[in-house]
Amino acid sequence: MMIEDTGIRFTTEQSAKATLTRFSWWRAYAWVTLILAVLCLFPPSAVSEPSSPSFRIGFSRASFGDVNENDATASVRAWSQAIARDRDIRADPQPKIFNDVHEISEALAMKTVDCITMCTNEYVRVSEQLANDRIVVGVMSDSIYEEFVLIVHRTSSIERLSDLRGRKMGLHMSRRTALAPLWLETLLAREGLGPSAEFFGQIVSPIKITKAVLPVFFRQMDTCLVTRNGFDTMVELNPQVGQELKTLAVSPAFVPVAFFFRSDYSSPLRAKIMGEITRWHINAAGRQILTIFQVDRLEEHPLSCLESAIELVTAHQRLSQETKKAAAGKTTGSAAGR
Repeated sequence: MMIEDTGIRFTTEQSAKATLTRFSWWRAYAWVTLILAVLCLFPPSAVSEPSSPSFRIGFSRASFGDVNENDATASVRAWSQAIARDRDIRADPQPKIFNDVHEISEALAMKTVDCITMCTNEYVRVSEQLANDRIVVGVMSDSIYEEFVLIVHRTSSIERLSDLRGRKMGLHMSRRTALAPLWLETLLAREGLGPSAEFFGQIVSPIKITKAVLPVFFRQMDTCLVTRNGFDTMVELNPQVGQELKTLAVSPAFVPVAFFFRSDYSSPLRAKIMGEITRWHINAAGRQILTIFQVDRLEEHPLSCLESAIELVTAHQRLSQETKKAAAGKTTGSAAGR
């Protein structure tokens, strides 16, 4: 039997197959349409976007000091992989690095970072955005604190701070000395000696402590400002350094750098992360980070350990404002007298 349709001949069998093919195509089209309609009811992240890392760590650039950022990043990445493998704790392997306090504040407000390592003078400016109970601090020579010392040569005529006017000073710059310039400015202000930039004849800022201490030893520089720990280590390595140099002034003890959680970070992971970080000194991945940042271990402490550092920053801010007001008063007085 033949069926004629618009001049094209089909067998009954061919016609049946064509009908079934059209039916199957329409059924498939209907299913695809239904699936797409259902997917449109949900946000893309709900069906295709992978979940974000559970824990995100950040660093202020100032907290690196003379530490190589690539080395630090690689160390954090190794630790993240280790705790994911050994502890089933998921962490972002790429730490976030912030250039200044403004960037830190924005990241905390946007919740793009869960914890951050920063210098304590930076902490004061964003303290309201950070947890105020427990923090993690580094330990060096069995102490969480750092003292700064102003060093001069024993055979020099320098006996008091005022004797350094117009002299050349080396200010060691590192992650452990972020508070040193503030202490020095406060010291000078309290004795009425003016800001360091005007008081000293020249200030150089080496990133290696040897380049701050040895020029004083060889009488190429008049004084240097370094950490007591760093100076004591140099004396241990070369006792003659201790014989030829003396301490002119010593600062109070400060916590220079600390590790803070975001104020509203309430994840159950917080306790686990706190425990892992304070165990860095007993596992290979953690020791790598400690070596990079030049601390022996990390310990959990109450926020009260920052009191001396906060007092220093507050005093420095107050004295700076008073100095500016005094300078403005002199300028006004001079203008009125003309």
